[in-house]
Amino acid sequence: MKEVSIKLFNLSILILLIIYTAIYTMVNMGYYEYSKYQRKVLTEKQILKFEEDVKLGKEVDLENYYIEEDSINTRPKKLGLIISEKICDYVSRGVRKIFSMLNDSIN
Repeated sequence: MKEVSIKLFNLSILILLIIYTAIYTMVNMGYYEYSKYQRKVLTEKQILKFEEDVKLGKEVDLENYYIEEDSINTRPKKLGLIISEKICDYVSRGVRKIFSMLNDSIN
C-alpha cells in the first residue's frame, strides 16, 4: 500500500513538473505576446475596414467590427498560469534551501 502511494505521489509531481515546464516554455518563447500581437493586428484590420466603410458611405454598425476576445482571461489559461506560478515559488524555495544547505556544509 505504501509503495502505491509513493508511486502516485511521484507521478503527480512528474505531471505537475511537465505542466509547469510547458507553460513556462510557452511564456518565455513569446506565445502570449504573439497572441496579443495577433489580436492587435486583427483590431487594426477592423479599424481599417471601419474607415473604408465610412469613406464608402455604408451604414456603420459597431457589431460588424467587434472581435470576440480570446485572451488570457479564459479559465483554463488562468488556472495554468496560477499553477505554474505556485510551482515556480516552491521550486525556487527548494533550490534556495539546497544551496543554503550546501553553503552550510562547506563552511
